[in-house]
Amino acid sequence: MPAKKTRGRRKVFEGIVVSNKMDKTVVVRVERRVLHPKYGKYVLRSSKFMAHDEHNECQEGDLVRIMETRPLSRHKRWRVVEILQRKPQLVRTDQPELEEETLEKMIEERMQRRTTREKKAQASESQDENHTDETTTPAAPTTPDQQNPSETSPSADH
Repeated sequence: MPAKKTRGRRKVFEGIVVSNKMDKTVVVRVERRVLHPKYGKYVLRSSKFMAHDEHNECQEGDLVRIMETRPLSRHKRWRVVEILQRKPQLVRTDQPELEEETLEKMIEERMQRRTTREKKAQASESQDENHTDETTTPAAPTTPDQQNPSETSPSADH
C-alpha cells in the first residue's frame, strides 16, 4: 500500500496591501528585520508578493495575513487568508461644515479675483502692443523712386 502523502507546512506572512488595482489580486508588502552583518544593527527589508483575493475585499493600507499556495498565475503564489486590520479612514473634524451662503461668497470672491486678473493681463498686453508700435522704425525705401535725391549716386545721372 502506498503511504499517504502529507502536505508540508505552508509559509504564512503578515503584510500591508500596497495595491489592489487588479481583479482578485492584491500586492502585499511584507517587512522583516534583519541583523546587518557588519554593523550589527537591525535593518528593515521588505518583499512584495502578489496574493489572490477571491472576493476583492482588501483595500490599500489593510494589514492582511497571506499563505503560500500553488501557483495561480505567472507571479501569484500566495492567497489572502484574512484581513487583520482595516486601514483607518481619515475624517477631518477640525474643519467645520461650510454653509451654503459661505460657499457662495467664496465662489463669488474667486470669480472677482479671476476677472481682475484677466483685466490686468489684457491691459498689460495692450500696453505691450502700443509700446512695440512706437519703438519700431519705418522700413527703408526699396525702390529708387522712394529714395532721397541726396542718397542717389553720381553714376546714376549719366
